[in-house]
Amino acid sequence: MSVNEMLPDPSNVLGIDGVEFIEFATKHPQQFCLILEKMGFSLSARHRSREVLLYQQGSMNIIVNSDNDVSEDATFEHNPVINAIAFRVKDASFAHQRAVENGWLAYCNKS
Repeated sequence: MSVNEMLPDPSNVLGIDGVEFIEFATKHPQQFCLILEKMGFSLSARHRSREVLLYQQGSMNIIVNSDNDVSEDATFEHNPVINAIAFRVKDASFAHQRAVENGWLAYCNKS
């Protein structure tokens, strides 16, 4: 691909209007949260009964999950991983229907 190659404009078929949150799973929440704080995020909330924290910076929301389900999984041994992500959309009903019609939800559902 050359630098001058004309690429088509991407379409926004779901009406995505931003990212609501990104959830990270980690066995080392103190280290991960320290990094978030150095990047300007502030602790905004704690879950009442689980090891889950919400960090925010402006409209950005980062969830740090170190609950028992995470701590028992060897996948999260060394590095945080993205466990979930949620997008803001202009019309949730339309976006959901479009995702169902195109089979995109199969990639998202764990069950």
